[in-house]
Amino acid sequence: DPYLAPLIADDQYLNGLATTYINVCQYDVLRDEGIWFGKRLEKLGVQVQVDLLDCFHAWNLFTEDIDSANEAMIKLTSFVKKHL
Repeated sequence: DPYLAPLIADDQYLNGLATTYINVCQYDVLRDEGIWFGKRLEKLGVQVQVDLLDCFHAWNLFTEDIDSANEAMIKLTSFVKKHL
């Protein structure tokens, strides 16, 4: 299902997406898929920002305890504020 795995979605569904933010974590088994998806969106003309974070999956649960998780949250919130 492309809603669960957007890399398999047809281009017609991805073309014209809103500006997109993708964060990928250095220590995550899904890292490469996130990078590939960002590159695919770029090829389709979607404005996309991909940030490679020095974190692990579920970093957002640890923003008060781990500096790199806090930095990731700052990047995410800055992107959202800029594009709202």
